[in-house]
Amino acid sequence: MTGELTIQPLDRNLQVIVAPGLIAPAEDILQVVDGIWKEAADRSQGKLFDGMVTCLSSIEPGKLYVQPVPYRLFYAQRQSAKLRAALDLKALAVSGIIRCHGAVLFGKRSPTVTQYPGYWELVPSGALDAGKPGAEGCLDYKQQILDELKEECAVEPADVVCVSPLALILDVGEATYDICCQIELKKSPPDSISNDEYTQIESISDRQLSRFYAEHSGALVPTSAAILKYQGLI
Repeated sequence: MTGELTIQPLDRNLQVIVAPGLIAPAEDILQVVDGIWKEAADRSQGKLFDGMVTCLSSIEPGKLYVQPVPYRLFYAQRQSAKLRAALDLKALAVSGIIRCHGAVLFGKRSPTVTQYPGYWELVPSGALDAGKPGAEGCLDYKQQILDELKEECAVEPADVVCVSPLALILDVGEATYDICCQIELKKSPPDSISNDEYTQIESISDRQLSRFYAEHSGALVPTSAAILKYQGLI
């Protein structure tokens, strides 16, 4: 599967800042959202949770401004073209490409996830949490990548040489931006990794990347494919 993507380079000193205020949709929009959410929640039998999703509100040189938004708004716009046009929400996530001893790490996404189930992607990857801003409202996106790395790959922060921002990639179809970073490790991740997000994790050498891409290009998350191309690896 391929999707429409936009790519722009990121400043090495990128700041991610929580903007003041909250999104306030019109009452008629909220009624439609609540109807879609109630139906989905009933079908899920209590498994659907309305937390907060971090959405990108504006872009300035070297700065990304974000706002926390109730997940039900983001979910509902995915079900309705009318809502998508009215709300125009874009989630913000983080994705990393691990570089270690001439290899890249991929994970096969669980069949139960909502976006790209069963697809291969670069790891780590995850949502950006706007709930813990630091000084001047800044979010430590690099720390969140390190947290994802530990959770998904059992790699401790002490084993990371550096995390360097590469590009901001928008998956238009999924209405999701990713802050994409390169992660350099001191040593290879553990051979056996098990978690709820991935059913399989593989380390692919640079020499095998073209073959891996050819075999899995139809089931590779578009943002991951874009990172590989952006880095000149395929």
